[in-house]
Amino acid sequence: MSREELKNLIHTAEHNLSLRKEIKKCKNEKDLIYLASNYGFTITMNDLREFQDEERLESWFNVSRINPIRKN
Repeated sequence: MSREELKNLIHTAEHNLSLRKEIKKCKNEKDLIYLASNYGFTITMNDLREFQDEERLESWFNVSRINPIRKN
């Protein structure tokens, strides 16, 4: 459930300028987890790691995409 909470936090930050400013002030993951809890979100260090892994994997797939061969 907390991975869903992380997605909700990201969605909220995209629509809330003051939350984005506070997130920018976070110096590390622990600060971010504490800030999220103050806003009512329950996320863990594992959620952040999995999110980073997903982002790297998605980026790799986007960069490695092979375009189909076009027949003229």
